[in-house]
Amino acid sequence: MSGFLKLADTSHASLHGERPYTDALAVFCAGLRFADIPMDVVRKTKLCILDSLGTILAGATTPMGRNIYRTATRFEGDDGIATILGMARKASPPAAALVNGTLSEIFELQDGWRFGNNHPCVVIPAALALAEWKGLSGRDLIAAVVAGYEVTNRLSWAVHPRHLARGFLPTGTAGTCGSAVAAGRLLGFDGAKMAAALGVAGFILPVSTAENLWAGYSAKPLHSGYAAKLGIEAALLADDGFAGCPIEGSAERGRGFLEITTEEVKFERILDRLGEHFTVRDVYFKAFPACRHAHGTAEASLNIGRSESYAVAEIEKIRVLTYDLSASLLNRYTDDKSSMIAAQFSIPYVAAAALADRALGTAQFAEARIHDKAILALSRKVEVAGDPALNARYPEVTPTRVEVTLRDGRVLRSQVDMPKGDPRVPVGEDELFEKFSALAGLAVDRGTAARILGAVLRLEDCDDVRSLTALASGQGSTADGADSR
Repeated sequence: MSGFLKLADTSHASLHGERPYTDALAVFCAGLRFADIPMDVVRKTKLCILDSLGTILAGATTPMGRNIYRTATRFEGDDGIATILGMARKASPPAAALVNGTLSEIFELQDGWRFGNNHPCVVIPAALALAEWKGLSGRDLIAAVVAGYEVTNRLSWAVHPRHLARGFLPTGTAGTCGSAVAAGRLLGFDGAKMAAALGVAGFILPVSTAENLWAGYSAKPLHSGYAAKLGIEAALLADDGFAGCPIEGSAERGRGFLEITTEEVKFERILDRLGEHFTVRDVYFKAFPACRHAHGTAEASLNIGRSESYAVAEIEKIRVLTYDLSASLLNRYTDDKSSMIAAQFSIPYVAAAALADRALGTAQFAEARIHDKAILALSRKVEVAGDPALNARYPEVTPTRVEVTLRDGRVLRSQVDMPKGDPRVPVGEDELFEKFSALAGLAVDRGTAARILGAVLRLEDCDDVRSLTALASGQGSTADGADSR
């Protein structure tokens, strides 16, 4: 491997004082080059980019998507240089990153990393906006995304699970640092300037309050958008000479953002096998547009719906038995005023929709469906409980059992230990291509979706990412196109 790995391993000799973790990450990310990235990591990163583009394009078709566009661009001029995907509009890179980042989370179908309970794809809107602004290559974009994923995942892992338990979402907090690194990589930062960007990001990142997620507030997707936006701004501020407290805190007082939000920080995780094990390898892709902790419920319910014969009117009771974390976080009912976010984080709604429709896709989270009286009535028959035997197997697996009792006394059961999407039960590439085509097809025609897919899979051959953003802009779609894999 190239010399950058040696630099990263020996960077405990700090660039500016005692901050070994900040400096090690900064030197590693500044020195990362496409040629240093294993080919399987390149392939996985391209799949992450493809998956994110699909979620962004789908989000662009929603009322919430149009609302964030209006707000983010209200005071923008007509000379935008970064594409807002699916809307045929351009804005400044920070504004475009804010919109695209928010769009990526609207349908709750973004990728994730279970070891940190985070969604590292927040770095992609930041990297895409900067790469488009600078007219950089696909190889530059890939290297920036890999660097951003490393920082987001490793910082999330260092504070898991205490960060979330104290009420913070690492997607917004650690994701801002990852986005800053991705932006800095595209701006050509050296280690010192990258460390400054990390420090600034740790100062301006969003609080990312988890209750916005659990309670179903419509602001929830914004933390992905702001992680991308503020990451860009942190890099730009560092480029103009600003610096912030290192992620491990100052030598005099400590108290970096990790410690403030978590107290018990496992700093050793930040550098564990840095440069040897790329965390993007462990990223999972979602099969259902709902909280990952509800995926066991979704899959078990769908197993029953697809293998058993019943009428919805015959359902007397639905029991969902799962591990304690899932039961405690997602055991809440929705009503005819609840948001889509609330439905995505409600086990009763997920179980009812999957059993009633025998499907669980974006259609089940349309406003008309989440407020449907029949679905809401069925959801009230759902009882959720933590099961000691299932909980004993968590977090190695995430088991859930669904039991449907019918009026004639029959009980239909299905148990899922590892829902589809876990790296051990991965969404296959063909399934991922189908997911992308379905999501992108909400915003562009089939030919354009196929062209985008082919362009992403050949991204290392792209000399200027503007050709990709032009395809995904939502303007000038064509009915033909070849799917080149």
